[in-house]
Amino acid sequence: MEKQLALFAPPERARTGTEVVPAAASDALEALGRLLPDDVRAGTSSWAFPGWGGLVYDRPYAEPILARFGLAAYSHHPVLRAVGIDRTYYAPLSASAFAAYANQVPEGFRFLVKAPSAVTDGALRGERGKAIGPNRRFLDAQLALESFVRPALDGLGAKAGPLVFQLSPLGRETAHDPRALVERLRQFFAALRRALTAEGRSDALLAVELRDPDLLGEALAEALVGAVRQHETTT
Repeated sequence: MEKQLALFAPPERARTGTEVVPAAASDALEALGRLLPDDVRAGTSSWAFPGWGGLVYDRPYAEPILARFGLAAYSHHPVLRAVGIDRTYYAPLSASAFAAYANQVPEGFRFLVKAPSAVTDGALRGERGKAIGPNRRFLDAQLALESFVRPALDGLGAKAGPLVFQLSPLGRETAHDPRALVERLRQFFAALRRALTAEGRSDALLAVELRDPDLLGEALAEALVGAVRQHETTT
């Protein structure tokens, strides 16, 4: 049985177990890493890219191997001090799952994490992403706190970077009344700020990513600033 398991195990795991080895950094790359200010963190959207063999990892590994075991090796790169976690867009993670990521990287490393689509998509999706109806929990601050913000902050601790609310393209809803949606965004972030401040987490980083150009403008900027100011005047 042991021989049969070894035969059908992925080649990378058969040779190296669960270890992914970082690539050896050149003196120039090490020097560049030392020159970067402590508050400047470069990173990528994921650590699971097989094409990084010889650059970030000592050789090519299969994507599933990197997804499961590559984070620690990625975090050894002299310049890469941050990385994105986007699997959370498709389903929430528990605080313990976030902590498992945090435990693999050094102090000073940061994670950018995407909020679940259950909060940021205006539509419910069926097969192949087709909209099948309105999402009644869209921009629900309580759902965002319970399913995403608190677990991420609890699990990642000081290694939590921006918590990104990526809004899917909203199309007709945006074109019909963009100012109403901007106001809804203001209320959403103001509610999150109030809750986080009450919990002693006023330094949490919240961000929004938009896909509708109709939303970009002074009204959006004023709404986001207003969310912060409203929170400040009520604390």
